[in-house]
Amino acid sequence: MRMASAQPPGRAIRWPVAALVVMTALWYMPWLPALPGGASSPSWRLALAIAYERGLVFGRDIGFTFGPLGALDSWLYWPAIYWPALAFWAVLAALSAWLLLRSNADGARTSWYLAGALLLLSLTPDTALMLLPLAYCYAALHDQRRDFAWAAALICMGALVLIKATLIPLCLIAVVCGALLRDTAARRTLWLDLALLCASALAWWLMLGQPLSAFPNYLAWSFEVARGYAQAMVVAAPVDVVASLALALSGTLWLLWHQVRSGQPRSPQASIWRSIAWGGFVLFSLFIVWRHSVTRGDAEHLVIGFCYVGAIALCLPAAAPIQRSVQLGIAALCLISVLSNANQVDSNFMNASPFGRIPVWAQGLADLTRGENPRARLDAALQAQIAQARAAHPGLTALDG
Repeated sequence: MRMASAQPPGRAIRWPVAALVVMTALWYMPWLPALPGGASSPSWRLALAIAYERGLVFGRDIGFTFGPLGALDSWLYWPAIYWPALAFWAVLAALSAWLLLRSNADGARTSWYLAGALLLLSLTPDTALMLLPLAYCYAALHDQRRDFAWAAALICMGALVLIKATLIPLCLIAVVCGALLRDTAARRTLWLDLALLCASALAWWLMLGQPLSAFPNYLAWSFEVARGYAQAMVVAAPVDVVASLALALSGTLWLLWHQVRSGQPRSPQASIWRSIAWGGFVLFSLFIVWRHSVTRGDAEHLVIGFCYVGAIALCLPAAAPIQRSVQLGIAALCLISVLSNANQVDSNFMNASPFGRIPVWAQGLADLTRGENPRARLDAALQAQIAQARAAHPGLTALDG
């Protein structure tokens, strides 16, 4: 695979890239998110939205693996987070797509593979959040520019830290590997990258009205809860599904080995650090996803594993026909596994994914053609659910206000 030069892309590919970036942003934005339900997953997602609305302090009033921006990851409808969620996902998706697609030097074929990766990552909230660290390292591997997009990515990763504390290790690894993947001068400014990431996280924290004194507790409590998942929330994963995920993961590692062996990450700057950095990021992120999926074992988390492994496979260069066949085979296996396990996933979770939103979007477009406000339908349905919940539980006060 040829490496992108430091020169800006030619005019011939600017408009297609811009079009794909806009389409990606529109696809990731939860225009008409799912409504809260009675299952466990929607309940804690609703709790995050209420915590955001009321300004509860994480690390003092509430302790969870999610932070004060965790509601933006919920893909659930709540009036207070509707516009912030649209803005967040538009920026994250557009920025990530731009970093990925502008670094492509191999033309249409690789662009289609990257578009497939963007599609797979969009199917779950967890993998959608992992898109930005992946795009940051991919851009560093193929593009030496340190421009506005690079700084914006670090600022947005600071927000990821406040969405889910378990993303902190991935963001830190992405920043370190991103610096090692760039030229020698860029590696010398690694401390500046880390400082910008940390400063952005603290700035977001203070802008959300969270006291600085609660930040250490937020981190400590979040990781404490995450460590207890294996004992408290483990589900016996189906052997055939785990075997399929292991097969996809093995194929992805084979592709990575071929890439590193051929020396592609080391060109044009011949440095062993580039191979170590790119391979290290891919291996670390795959380890996180594998542990996350298999430790929990439920269908929802196994779907996360398939989405991310398939996306990584599509992001790895494949020069030989056999490697391209393996890439497409892994992507097909992962997509089939996601669709075949969809009926076992919480209905609100799948309805909130882009595929599940397609029928809702169609209804929203129909409302617009009739001159109606699509969000009014969501508000009416939400109020009906709240009234039903209060009728069933007269003492319920959590939804007051």
